[in-house]
Amino acid sequence: MQKNGNDETKAEGVVLTQSLKQNAEVEEGALIELEINRLLKHQDFILNVSSLAPAGSEEDVSVRVTASVDGGDVDTIFNQIVSAPYEDKTISLSGFSNVKLYIYINDTLVSQKTVNF
Repeated sequence: MQKNGNDETKAEGVVLTQSLKQNAEVEEGALIELEINRLLKHQDFILNVSSLAPAGSEEDVSVRVTASVDGGDVDTIFNQIVSAPYEDKTISLSGFSNVKLYIYINDTLVSQKTVNF
């Protein structure tokens, strides 16, 4: 059985702890629990607001991005009123495997993206 830990001082994939003492003898088929080091990964996501805003719009738009990190709960990670001319926004992401993004313009879901680390 495996669980994940996070220790920035050790390499990715290293066993951090195990349920048995080192060199212990076990019966065949015994369950051994390992804690494997998974390093948190970081990546910037560029949100191109002009490509998502209503065509020809010169009005302020409400931009909200929610995210599910590694299959967890969905939380708001970006929420701003953006004025024309719309500029790209950089959103910093962190996780172990992936982030699923839900992008809303004026409270309407306009795009879904998955960012893999």
